[in-house]
Amino acid sequence: MNISIESKYKKALLKHLDIERELQSLPHGYISKKVIHGKTQYYLQRRVGKRIIGKYIPDAEVETVKKGLLRRTALREELLGVNARISELESASRLIDTSVYNKLLLLKACVPMEHLTSEERYKASSFAGAMNAVEGVHSTTETQSAIRKWIAGEVSFLSVYENTLKRYGFPVKGR
Repeated sequence: MNISIESKYKKALLKHLDIERELQSLPHGYISKKVIHGKTQYYLQRRVGKRIIGKYIPDAEVETVKKGLLRRTALREELLGVNARISELESASRLIDTSVYNKLLLLKACVPMEHLTSEERYKASSFAGAMNAVEGVHSTTETQSAIRKWIAGEVSFLSVYENTLKRYGFPVKGR
């Protein structure tokens, strides 16, 4: 049963990430129609702080922008359901066993890292390395090697994370 909850939870997290990524690529705001010098023009407008900003939409792109806005609305609604499912699984896992809940928290921390492209993985590890250097914390050769393997897609981030936690004496339960 625990594996089933973990599997469903991971699937929901991945769906959440897929939706978020697609939302980033879609237009947001609303289309306004203005008549300027007797010619109808369309603008994609949205609020940024207290200001409303607009961007001209060429006639040939109006339908594509409309479809993108409709897709955004559908995805936002779907995201609500996915987030509700994630919460349900977390609540159920707490009732079953705290080690299952702890495993879900590990997944929640690690699944987004698995979703990164190799370029994003490289940037994330470079940033982490820079922050560690600033703090005076140096990772072991073993950890550096594991991170390189994760960047290359040879191992999962979860395995790197769990092994690092274990190496430093943190208990990793739920396996």
